[in-house]
Amino acid sequence: MKRIFDLTLILLSLPLLLPLCLVLALLVRLKSGSPVLFRQVRPGKDSKPFEMIKFRTMTDERDTKGELLPDSVRLTKFGQFLRSSSLDELPELWNVVKGEMSLVGPRPLRVEYLSIYNAKQIRRHDVRSGVTGWAQINGRNAISWEEKFNLDVWYVDNHSIWLDIEIIFLTIKKVFVRDGISAEGEVTMPKFTGANEESVTHKKPIYGVYGVSGLGRQVMLIAQEQFIKLNLSTDRLVFIDDSPPADIVNGYKVLSYRDFLELPSSSRFVTLAIGDGKVRKKLAEQCISDKVFSWSIKASNSIVSDSIEFSEGSILSYFSLLTCNIKIGRFFLANHYSHVSHDCVIGDYVTFAPGVRCNGNVVIEDFVYVGSGAVIKQGTPAKKLIIGRGAIIGMGAVVTKDVPAGATVVGNPAKVIKRL
Repeated sequence: MKRIFDLTLILLSLPLLLPLCLVLALLVRLKSGSPVLFRQVRPGKDSKPFEMIKFRTMTDERDTKGELLPDSVRLTKFGQFLRSSSLDELPELWNVVKGEMSLVGPRPLRVEYLSIYNAKQIRRHDVRSGVTGWAQINGRNAISWEEKFNLDVWYVDNHSIWLDIEIIFLTIKKVFVRDGISAEGEVTMPKFTGANEESVTHKKPIYGVYGVSGLGRQVMLIAQEQFIKLNLSTDRLVFIDDSPPADIVNGYKVLSYRDFLELPSSSRFVTLAIGDGKVRKKLAEQCISDKVFSWSIKASNSIVSDSIEFSEGSILSYFSLLTCNIKIGRFFLANHYSHVSHDCVIGDYVTFAPGVRCNGNVVIEDFVYVGSGAVIKQGTPAKKLIIGRGAIIGMGAVVTKDVPAGATVVGNPAKVIKRL
């Protein structure tokens, strides 16, 4: 019933909204340049990731260290108008049409927040995310995170068509009043860094790094760094390995997957530090079946621009660099010193060994493995260089042309030595 209500309302509003969206898109292009749309992977119902779209309101300006400047600097005047009027949200109606969102529901937040919700907060993902919601009409960004999540969970427990109609009418009123756009002292909303320990009444979440190889131990160092930065206790971290070399590795417990599932916890998160993409897929499917959430890992000294679209389960190791307009598939693994240049598309379960250089306008299909020190030549916007599904690029290879699916290539220039 809720789905029919959403689509009916969008269809009835289309004669008004379509011309408005076209005009706004043109204004964004003229005032802020390209791209017109801001795209970012967000978790929706059951924490399933989807690509949310909005009108772009910020620039990608960075400081001398490559870090993004504060929101207050990057938010344009026209972008500020779009936000204060909520017009930047209009492209999300396409997400509603696709069934990824609803008109009303908890707002979709960052994927990284999944790993720091407590058991109550994670319940906001029991329903579809919304273009507007109960928290939006009761303070939006001017209330605390705790208040916002309490309102989201209240909606989950009490939602109905009549409540949705009330929220939509109140949203329209809020748009004209322009109330609650920003938190006090902030341009938008400060970053969520986890629940206060005093407010957590449920058992704590537990986080596992799957694999105790050199890669797994390296990923654990990055996870430890993330936890310390967020002021979270590292006693929530464990290794997972079904053939562990020892009970303790580098100071962390090593558990079998089944033992990990039996730990008393409100929720479980796993990052897959496994080099073989096909094995990662098998483990990812098992985790989904067992309601274990994927957990993305990013080293603090990796450099990633806002124009990159991430999917779930990615691992970006030390000194990795991803420039701009790159689309990343599920469970991508970039080992240390891996670089990806502009306008690339990387499929699911792709693995980069240390020191890979992938130049611009390259398409890498699912399950590709790229060996240490390999270089992939730049394609062009008109003819992208394509690495076919399941291909293996040998260590130190220099790829200058398309690689067929299932092929193994080595040398400089890289040549096919084996085909599946």
